[in-house]
Amino acid sequence: MNKYVELYTIIFPIENSKSRDGIQYEGLCPFHDDNSNSFGWRADNGVCFCFVGCIEKGGAYDYAVKNGMDEIEARKYFKDYKDGGSSVSYDRSVNSDLQKPTTNELEQKIQSDVKNLQQLKNPPDSLKKRLAKWNTDLIKDWRVGWDKYYKALTIPNCDLNGKPKGIFIHKKSAVGDCKNTYFPQLAIFNYDRDLPFHMVEGLTDVISGNSAGMQTLCCTAGARSVPMKIENGKKVADVDVFKYCNAEIHVTFDNDAPGVKGGKNISQLIKAQFPDSKVLRSIYRGSTPKGFDLTDAFVEPALWNEFEYALFNAQVVPKQKQEKETNNEEYEGYELMDLTQFQAAEFEPQFALIDDLMDKSTITVFAGDEGVGKSWCILSAGLSLASGVPLFDFFEIQPGYDNIKDDSDE
Repeated sequence: MNKYVELYTIIFPIENSKSRDGIQYEGLCPFHDDNSNSFGWRADNGVCFCFVGCIEKGGAYDYAVKNGMDEIEARKYFKDYKDGGSSVSYDRSVNSDLQKPTTNELEQKIQSDVKNLQQLKNPPDSLKKRLAKWNTDLIKDWRVGWDKYYKALTIPNCDLNGKPKGIFIHKKSAVGDCKNTYFPQLAIFNYDRDLPFHMVEGLTDVISGNSAGMQTLCCTAGARSVPMKIENGKKVADVDVFKYCNAEIHVTFDNDAPGVKGGKNISQLIKAQFPDSKVLRSIYRGSTPKGFDLTDAFVEPALWNEFEYALFNAQVVPKQKQEKETNNEEYEGYELMDLTQFQAAEFEPQFALIDDLMDKSTITVFAGDEGVGKSWCILSAGLSLASGVPLFDFFEIQPGYDNIKDDSDE
């Protein structure tokens, strides 16, 4: 199935669509009250038209945009289809860098998305609850919008001058430069350095946290990813943003497996780079709903105590042990060798004290749960070594060993 067929039959389907040859189709026009199959489209090049005049020989691009798909997304969707119908707008996109829309195009989409959010009449219940609680000035300043095609929130990704580089389409897609970074990049530099930073998992959690009066930030690629930087010619984790915090750094990710793993990872990375900072990783109690996050707590007051519990019971991330520098004095009396030397070396053969169980000049450990008989085994081994009688009437004893120790009471 090519993208034209997908567009006209799945994404924005034409009702009553019929074809005699599998190329030319006709059906009910979605743009007027049609009962006579006045809309036609082609499966080979995406050209479409309406006999009434809703679309006069347009292309798949025109049809998608007229149905509410964003222009940038439409060009991105049809980037591999060079004919695409005779749409001038689409033809222009063929020669453009689809992954890097211009600043003007980004601004136009941001403004359009902001307007869409303001005019959204029937938002999903989850979004309705969030909009009712979120700080309206914050939503305005950060230019949060709504993408009609994806039916999702949009949040601009701006540089330090406030200039848009890309647009995050929440949990759906992205436009422009949206490589993994920290959000809100510009606002972080205005945070109070003497107050705690709260590292959370998602974009909406950042909005919820800031609306609640917290200084929140997140990695834009989610729980399992950390922004990277080049250092000494190698890619390493970039946690430099936390140098702007002189207070505690809290890591509170979602209550699920990726959240737990991601939270541990970034909290350890932060502590490794800033060993003198107090880094805490929030711990949820067992009764906390799976997938629970800061936004859930902020939107539902009854759940706020779950978030507070996680904060108050946070684990302090310890300093990582420094690797011990090699000290040649520690190896006096030993010969250091590389793998090749080791493979070629000849070693003295080992001599058994108790056949198949204990060799001379080695350490043998008897391990097991409490009460299973470790001490009796060791005593029996000692008696067998002293008397020469086979251990358990099975393991033969060889002479020459007189030192066995039971540490069970230490």
